[in-house]
Amino acid sequence: MFEFITNFLQTSGYLGVFLLMAAENIFPPIPSELIMPFAGFLAARGDLHVAGVLAAGTAGTVLGTLPWYYVAKSYGEKRLKRAAGRKARWLTVTPDEIENSMRTFEKN
Repeated sequence: MFEFITNFLQTSGYLGVFLLMAAENIFPPIPSELIMPFAGFLAARGDLHVAGVLAAGTAGTVLGTLPWYYVAKSYGEKRLKRAAGRKARWLTVTPDEIENSMRTFEKN
């Protein structure tokens, strides 16, 4: 895995960091806990710049989470709570946890 990720990031550079981070959020093929340390390793070797790695990783993560945001927004809070009540184990979230999260965001 180390060789694959470092070779991919070496050949694709910042675009590779961006793409892997976006893909990790949409469908987690490779966790970001592996992507960013390897990108940092390449930055420490001088192949990439730390600021570029951070910018590409952040942009990829934000773009990767946008589809989930729009799915959740269109699905709605009430429907999500009902689904969590029926399938809490599968969704790994309960209606109470959703309610607590919503209160946290409403405070700010």
